[in-house]
Amino acid sequence: MTTRPIAITDDISFGGNHPPLFIAGPCVIESREHALRMARTLLALRDEMKINLVFKSSFDKANRSSIKSYRGPGLAAGLRALARVREETGLPLLTDVHEPAQCAPAAEVCDVLQIPAFLCRQTDLLAHLMQRPGRVFTREELLGSVWGYAAHAGTRTVDVHVAQVRGKLGDASPLARDVIRTVRGVGYTADELET
Repeated sequence: MTTRPIAITDDISFGGNHPPLFIAGPCVIESREHALRMARTLLALRDEMKINLVFKSSFDKANRSSIKSYRGPGLAAGLRALARVREETGLPLLTDVHEPAQCAPAAEVCDVLQIPAFLCRQTDLLAHLMQRPGRVFTREELLGSVWGYAAHAGTRTVDVHVAQVRGKLGDASPLARDVIRTVRGVGYTADELET
């Protein structure tokens, strides 16, 4: 069975009788120089192997396992780095977007916009709660404050993400699992950490 072709750019399609498409690049933009070095290497591999390739890197990786992890250079600096990759290599570009306001500027530079899994804001969820110890948040407030909207997902989605954050905290320390408490019938709160 032949699949239908899908065009990424005027020059690159996959499916149908086209060669496979590879999406590759550093997970997060560490610097413009690093992104360019990786893109040059991938361009050489693409040409040598005669494959389709889209360069992917993100200006913000909100799904880091640690709140202290480097998340990226931010929207403006990240898009400047990606624009430079395009200018120098001609590779099609893909990046993540996390909020509606990021779509238009990212689309000016990139060929493909990727919306990461909903879990991408778990670090932000934890930070939001921990920066306001003792305050009780409804699920609706958390959807609005952390994800920027409440209408696109059911409020029970927050429960799933709180459970996943608790699991990650518990992996780090059994005592940390209970830092986020459920307030029955209302939502969630975080206890202040003792130092």
